[in-house]
Amino acid sequence: MILELKLANQLERLDRRMSDLTNSVATLEVRPAPAPDNDVNGSNDDDLDMYDANGNLDNTATMQNRLRRHLQINTQGMGGARHNQHY
Repeated sequence: MILELKLANQLERLDRRMSDLTNSVATLEVRPAPAPDNDVNGSNDDDLDMYDANGNLDNTATMQNRLRRHLQINTQGMGGARHNQHY
């Protein structure tokens, strides 16, 4: 009897997980495709270079700009487009 209850509980949990997965897939199917980004790999980082008042490359500011760019284009695991507006 206890074994039957455990089995029923396990099946109910499995059914709930399958339902959640099905809902997630359905949500992904109706989500619009992201707009193509010409600079996905950050290959055009020359425009991110920062210079100080003397015309020398400011490595710290340049690195910060590159990191900001990386955060803007790397949205994997961040919950989608709704979180991208905070940068």
